[in-house]
Amino acid sequence: MFQEHQLDYDWRFAPESVSKIACEAKMAEGILLLGCPSLVATLGHLGRRGSLIERNPNYLSPSDGFDVINIDLRFGMPKLAGEYRYDLCVIDPPWYLHEFIRWMNIGLSQINLGGSILFSLWPETVRPSAKHEHSSIFEALSGVGRVETIGKTVYRLPAFEEVIFAATRLLPPQREGLLLRLIKQTEHLLDDSPFPFTGSEWFRFTLSGEQVALKVCAQEQQFVNTYEFDLAPFVLKSTSRRDPILPHINIWTSRNRVARLHSPISIVDGLNDQNETALRFLVEKMGMQFDPRNVNWGGVMATPSVMLRFRDVDVFSVEEHNKIFKEKGSVLWGLWLKSFENAGEILKRLTAKSVDRIYIANTSRKSNPEIFVCDVKRIISNIADVDDALVPEYYQERKAEVPIWFELASRIAEIDADKRLKALLGVPTIYFLDYDQNSNVINSAPQRQYKLKARDGRSI
Repeated sequence: MFQEHQLDYDWRFAPESVSKIACEAKMAEGILLLGCPSLVATLGHLGRRGSLIERNPNYLSPSDGFDVINIDLRFGMPKLAGEYRYDLCVIDPPWYLHEFIRWMNIGLSQINLGGSILFSLWPETVRPSAKHEHSSIFEALSGVGRVETIGKTVYRLPAFEEVIFAATRLLPPQREGLLLRLIKQTEHLLDDSPFPFTGSEWFRFTLSGEQVALKVCAQEQQFVNTYEFDLAPFVLKSTSRRDPILPHINIWTSRNRVARLHSPISIVDGLNDQNETALRFLVEKMGMQFDPRNVNWGGVMATPSVMLRFRDVDVFSVEEHNKIFKEKGSVLWGLWLKSFENAGEILKRLTAKSVDRIYIANTSRKSNPEIFVCDVKRIISNIADVDDALVPEYYQERKAEVPIWFELASRIAEIDADKRLKALLGVPTIYFLDYDQNSNVINSAPQRQYKLKARDGRSI
């Protein structure tokens, strides 16, 4: 799992839309997906097979039944295996007319006569020209086959859009589109035109699940060793590709922080060399949250299987732990258990899991808890293995009361957590998390149990 990036127009289907489309696709023998990575795991679980065409170069298929072709469809055509054609194509294109036509033509060229294309379409309210765009699309498709309305598509809120709404202090609306079906009846294609090529290239890096993209123009290929800004970092508060600032930025993170570097190629070279100076620059200047000394290069961010809960009383716990981590490169987080929590049972469950990454929740403000994430090096249950130098001073004297310790391998970083994760928080100090195929949390640790005694026909 990694953070989506706006550069890829990466809005993922919500679980209800994944289920709806999977139901429509359950009888198809071969399926071609264009920009629909959220469908792969579910369709693979149903035994379907096919291909995914995906612009994001970091995406890896979670299903053996689907191969992935990484390509930007504006500037290239996918190389699909031989003469193989599909029974069904599902396309979720960017919400622009030119892209829609290009993606639809690729789908039409790859499915059999009588096959179907399920496609999403932006609502008429998205911009003033949308109604006219719909009319031109339906007129063009009438020469290809028959169009049927299925319903709507619902999308999850990606991290980059969460940041926008947090910065603008607006409540995020539910993003919805239209879902339609085209039955292919001819071999005709839609009138298309080439996309203009700008002469620049976006270099992409995934760092412990976070993404950063750097744009290098042909005239900037000459190396200049400087990490200076021409335009200081800020949050891009727009998802429109027509935003006038876009031509002027050349670094863009998956949390929608952008800037203009004087020499983006110097950062690109630094990241290619896994240079710690370049990594620290991204953390300190661009607000990225990975640990520069413990980077999972190009890898997938581990999904936390455990969440710990605490409350600040007289100290700022996270800040105190991060101070030690910055100095020592490691720190110990102690798990203080409630009287009803059994340390032996909890330790047994922890050792049965691969706990590489955890959430930590601060419920000092119960109505709006803070959620943090960090990597875990190991779990300690023997007090003799506890290094005093890695324990914050405020609970040094009581460390013997702590039955379980987590040695952290990264700084503790706050995240914009899903509301469903916050909703799990209650009395327990530890939660064991399970996920469905779409990475949605589906259960937590058992809540506190109260013994009831009967007296006079009542429970007390």
